[in-house]
Amino acid sequence: MRQAEDLVWAAITDCAKQRFDYCGFKYWLSEKGDERVAEYILFQIIEGLAEELSLAELALKLRGDLDLFGYPVAEDELTAFLAGKPQALAAEVSAAREALAGFAQGRPAPELLERMLETLS
Repeated sequence: MRQAEDLVWAAITDCAKQRFDYCGFKYWLSEKGDERVAEYILFQIIEGLAEELSLAELALKLRGDLDLFGYPVAEDELTAFLAGKPQALAAEVSAAREALAGFAQGRPAPELLERMLETLS
């Protein structure tokens, strides 16, 4: 079942990549442009906004994650990057809230995936 849940989150994250300069974001993190780190951080941004973290709380959480991955980022750079994300990712944040609620209610992942694809298209 975990794989079906991963598909729900991948659909949300993949859609989010279209909402801003994802390639620039990926390379901002690293000259190598590590796709896994960029996807993880993007997912954390969406999830944090869905959980209604403030931008300051989200920045603090992300800085910790980035430090663990060996990507030290200045606080002002991260804050500037996050500034427009609640608006730019509004559809994905809404879809993530719906997915979190659906999983908490025990709804099946295939049903949620279908709903997310409808919501995000």
